[in-house]
Amino acid sequence: MSLLLIVLILLVTTGYLGFFGVLDVSTALAYTGRFTGVLLIVAAAVVLLGAIAAVDHWYRQSFPNSGLVALLGSVTAATANLMLFITALREGDSTAYLLVWCALAAGGAWAAVAVYRTSVEIPAPKRVAAAVIVSGAVAVANFGYTQLYQPYHTEINPVLDVTLGEPVLSADKKAFALPVTISFENRSDVGVYLLAPEFRVLGTAVAVSPERRPPSQWQRDVESGRPVSLWEISGQPELLQAGSWHVFGSWLAGHQTYVTSRTVVLPRSTPYDQIQVAASTAIARRDRMSMDEFGIPHVSWKGNPVKAPDWVLAGASGYVTYEGRIHENNAIAEHTRDPRHLTVWWTFGGHGAGVSGTIARTGEGDRQLTGAEMVALKNRYGFDFVNKGWVTRSLWDVKS
Repeated sequence: MSLLLIVLILLVTTGYLGFFGVLDVSTALAYTGRFTGVLLIVAAAVVLLGAIAAVDHWYRQSFPNSGLVALLGSVTAATANLMLFITALREGDSTAYLLVWCALAAGGAWAAVAVYRTSVEIPAPKRVAAAVIVSGAVAVANFGYTQLYQPYHTEINPVLDVTLGEPVLSADKKAFALPVTISFENRSDVGVYLLAPEFRVLGTAVAVSPERRPPSQWQRDVESGRPVSLWEISGQPELLQAGSWHVFGSWLAGHQTYVTSRTVVLPRSTPYDQIQVAASTAIARRDRMSMDEFGIPHVSWKGNPVKAPDWVLAGASGYVTYEGRIHENNAIAEHTRDPRHLTVWWTFGGHGAGVSGTIARTGEGDRQLTGAEMVALKNRYGFDFVNKGWVTRSLWDVKS
């Protein structure tokens, strides 16, 4: 009976380790993940040999060291299952995997004790102990780096910039065009998803007070969020133009720069005295997640079936929703975590335009994340927002 349970535990462990190892070797997004896959495959081979050796040790004893191999296989099974249990406990969502690996870890430990009690002879015990310690240290170090340290270590340093060129008058002098250049530089070593690259242009009418403005006036500027000035009286900014400066869901390789330009056309008699341009994008690391293409965007003014949450709609009269399924960067996380979806809302209204987004389980995308949850998303996926603005230019020279 003991042999049957030992062999069963070791064979089931071999199946799990081999399954996840092969997947990681072939699909993990980072080198460390693929190295983990190699270690899992090696561990699966050791555990399988342990199961075969256990049968020989119990019945035939054809090989003098079959008991030792069975013991090493059992210890490897217990250690590997314990690390998988810690992974599932720490960041997994699957209760089934958690219970299975807990049972297999306990079973592996029991199997090691059961094999050891059969009077296994250990030749050169110091060398065997040293080999076990070294191999265990390598496995634990790799596990700690890929599963504990790496998900909380980010080195993305993107630079988003906006510059305004010189305005060009039309042939009849009744309109002018203002070129806008937008550049995004990925200074990291890994690829970066550009999940929501958008820009917006606002126009503001500005008057100059004939007298120094009293505190009661500029204090209202503070309350409304407008720039504080003792002489300048700024009107409410109005959205003149908004658009995408790259394809939503596109990506840039490490150390790659993308530059594009747009043109803002206004009549020379425009009531605006200043023009303001800003750009932003949501980003994520390509070594931390992969993403299916965005589906067909849902537009609110065409009966959007995907209702944006209230915290997104503040100040917005219309919006476009983009959704896409994301995948984890390693096989263990992909199978132990519930499916996640990336949702991006591009809003328009009296506030101008803007982008909001989240990564969440199915059905939880409308919940506004706390600060700690946003930090967790940044640490795990590199999910963050990069902003540039506002870049302001006076239009008095063009109007005159």
